[in-house]
Order: sequence, then C-alpha cells, then structure tokens
Amino acid sequence: MTKWLVCTNITSVMGENERNREQTRLRLIEAGKAEFLEKGYTQACLRDICKRANVTTGAFYFSFANKEALIHAILGPAVEQYQKLMQELYVREAANPETAIENDRMLFEFEYRHKEELILIMEKSEGSCYANFKDTIKEQTKKSFRDYFLEKTGREPNAQLIEILTDMRMQSNLAVLKGNYSMEETLKLAEAIGVYADSGTNSLIEKMKKDAFWM
Repeated sequence: MTKWLVCTNITSVMGENERNREQTRLRLIEAGKAEFLEKGYTQACLRDICKRANVTTGAFYFSFANKEALIHAILGPAVEQYQKLMQELYVREAANPETAIENDRMLFEFEYRHKEELILIMEKSEGSCYANFKDTIKEQTKKSFRDYFLEKTGREPNAQLIEILTDMRMQSNLAVLKGNYSMEETLKLAEAIGVYADSGTNSLIEKMKKDAFWM
C-alpha cells in the first residue's frame, strides 16, 4: 500500500510539472507574439518577452532554444495550414472558376482566425526564418493570376500587370485584416472585394483579348 501511494504521488507530481511546463510554453508563445507584433522580430527582446509572460529567462530556455525557435512555434502551424489551403483553393478554382468568390471567402475566414500571425509574417518577420514567406505568398498569388488569364485568353499575360494585380490583392487583404472588424464584417468585405474583383477581371479579360499590349 505504501509503495502504491508513493508511486501515485510521484506520477501526480510529474503530471503537475508537465502541465506547468506546457502553461509556461503557451504564455511565452502569447508573449512572444505580442512582442514581435509591437517591435518586429529583430528588435524584440527575450528579456521583455519573459517579463510579459511572467517567467524567468531560465524558464524560457527550458521551453525554447532561442528566439528563432519561439517564432517557429508561433508561426509554423499557421504557415503550414495556409500553404495547404492556398494550394487546395488554387486547384479548386482552376477546375471550377465559378468558385472564385467562395474561395476568397474561405481564404478570408482562415486569415481572420490567424490575422495576428499573418500580420507578423507580412510586416514584422524581417530577420527571422519567415522573412521570405510573404514572397512565397506573392508568388503563389501571381501564379494564380497568370494561369487564370492564360486560360481565359490563350496568351501569356503581361508580367507587369500580373505584378500590380498581385500587389493590389495582397494589400487589400492585409488592410482588411488590420482593421478592427468582426468576422461577419470581414466576410462581408471579402464578399464585396470578390464581387468587385470578379467583375473587373471579366472586363479586363475582354480588353486583353483585343489589345496586344496586355500580353
């Protein structure tokens, strides 16, 4: 009986320690996200992150090897999911162009749920392993535009035009994410932007078919 009680107490203590370590890790992730959003990755200070999380620097290094490991824990899951979703929507829209507005809505839903992570990637990640991920997003968006216009016109679209359209799309998405909107308001804006873009795209395609400048 005594041995059983000792083993039970040890297991209980180990479980409590594990929970405490996980809570510390989660506090550091939230504190790190706030620090990176406020100051940017390069200027963010580990001492200030620990202060925000109310933990010691020793506790930080018990959870993360360094600042890079912390931002990976913050952004890694969202980046992986975002890439997967963008690829799925690209394939879906290529097969069924009429899904374009619904695809934009799905993308905005994801972006809204992860808007802090996406703002961090787009504007605050310089110096980190995610500094170039915004370029990956841009290249995927450019490919989507280029392939769509190529399919609709049968000719290679003007590269400068694709570049500008891509920048406009990314800037409008980011502007919505940075606004103090509810999910409902965000999706309404996404719908309006999608309808506007769809109408403009159709008109542009007709112009591209008639005017060789756009090719």
